[in-house]
Amino acid sequence: MLEVEIEEGANRGARYALAPGENAVGRDASCAVLVIDERASRRHANVVRSSDGRLTVEDLGSRNGTLRNGLPLEAGKPVEIGDGDRITIGGTTLLLRERDAVRECAPSGRTTVLGRASVAKVVGEVDAARVLAFVAGLASGKLGSDLASALGEALALAGGERAAFFVKGATVEVLAASHDLPPALPLEAVEALERPEPEALELEGALAISFPPSTLLVVAGAPEGGTPAWAAIASALVPRVLAARETRALRAEAEEARRAALREVELVGESEPMKKLVEATARAATRDAPVLVLGESGTGKELVARALHAASGRARRRFVPVNAAALPETLLESELFGHDRGAFTGAVARRKGLLELAHEGTLFLDEVGELPLSVQPKLLRVLESGEVRPLGSNEVKRVSVRLVAATHRDLEKLVAEGRFRQDLYFRLAVLVLRVPALRERREDIPLLARHLLRGIARGREVAIEPAALERLKGLRFAGNVRELRNLLERAWLEGEGAIRAASIPAGGSDDATFPTLAELERRHLEAAIAKTAGNRSAAAKLLGIDRKTLWARLKALGMDDA
Repeated sequence: MLEVEIEEGANRGARYALAPGENAVGRDASCAVLVIDERASRRHANVVRSSDGRLTVEDLGSRNGTLRNGLPLEAGKPVEIGDGDRITIGGTTLLLRERDAVRECAPSGRTTVLGRASVAKVVGEVDAARVLAFVAGLASGKLGSDLASALGEALALAGGERAAFFVKGATVEVLAASHDLPPALPLEAVEALERPEPEALELEGALAISFPPSTLLVVAGAPEGGTPAWAAIASALVPRVLAARETRALRAEAEEARRAALREVELVGESEPMKKLVEATARAATRDAPVLVLGESGTGKELVARALHAASGRARRRFVPVNAAALPETLLESELFGHDRGAFTGAVARRKGLLELAHEGTLFLDEVGELPLSVQPKLLRVLESGEVRPLGSNEVKRVSVRLVAATHRDLEKLVAEGRFRQDLYFRLAVLVLRVPALRERREDIPLLARHLLRGIARGREVAIEPAALERLKGLRFAGNVRELRNLLERAWLEGEGAIRAASIPAGGSDDATFPTLAELERRHLEAAIAKTAGNRSAAAKLLGIDRKTLWARLKALGMDDA
């Protein structure tokens, strides 16, 4: 018999028989194969077993795609599969194998097989009271609508008209019901809660089972048969309730991990644009698709990329940054894809590329708009196939890399000009994050300034005059956060440990009052000379240059008498 086993994932070890016809795969409880994974769509894929025994798998247009033996499936196109093949959905791997299924439900309440096919096999073989007591324990955890839905499916599979869990406190209340109108509550069932052990009751027109000291399950119009009937209801309830509990726990854990990671990376700001960016980053971190980070120079695009990595499922693996504009074309290709010995002059040994080093982690490709046209199709192939071929090699390496690209350029304009491949642009821009310029979030400047000053002063608090903050909020900041940090560092040097208004250039956001680079250099040199009481040798050392260079800069700026 062909079946699917969850080899890796939240419900690892669960097995599902493949019925003739369609077998939906996904996180919706109605699916024949249940995948407890946030990256799975409700109906993610479909495994079809034809009358002649052939099997095919098809991606149903899922958000995050489906892999067969590591290769992505094209949505809507069935691919033949067989014994030993593996299907990957998010972090879950399904193994297809030929095996005689043994289906049973242990007294702990956990089934070795989850799904509809398990119901018939466990009837008469389950310690129903213990299994339902387990479900009742979960019920007290307020699963609410999940439990009500599970009850509805249990009735559909095992028979009955209406069902409800009741909980006894000061009064007896409905905890969850399969319909808006729960069944009548038999007095005998309530009285059974006073006894120390669970007790199943066959009443007129209903079945009831008590779980002292507080929980009851009542099924109206249920089939007769005592334990077998309870076994059928239990086997239908357990998979759904377990799945709901585990899914909720996984979501809560993942959400807390993402928020902790975002706090650690510190995307600083309380303005509306920054709140939206943090929320969008947290959402993108749950996906494994490529991300394109857009924003002006100095806005903190790499910080966003690091936050994405830290809050993702790849956080324990490497974050590998590379700047496409900082390397010549020939060297960039070798850096990304690696090379074999003898691939070019000077290649004396095999070297792994950054894509291979970032396997199972994140590659941050900064200034992607500067990527040479000759390299672009090779990067596209990696994104589409997960295959890397080093320079000078015939060997193909398989990699799993989450690519985060960033640029301050207008990629759509570059595409129109023929300087960037349209297919690569679409592949990179699956998810797009836009980092706001500093002038779009001026209300964050005081908070951001204090945060940056702690770094400049190595953790110490730095006093900053209110007038200095007002001046900072009025500046244009063409260089964004990077410019703000440089300005604060210079003001800190001038103010000898404090930030004074006199060290901050006055002016608004227009170009007429924006200081030139020469003016900024003049102020910086003046501050260094003032701090060293006119000692030019000491000033040169403070600035990290030699005395001759300092003299040359002073002369060029007309500051010979400084």
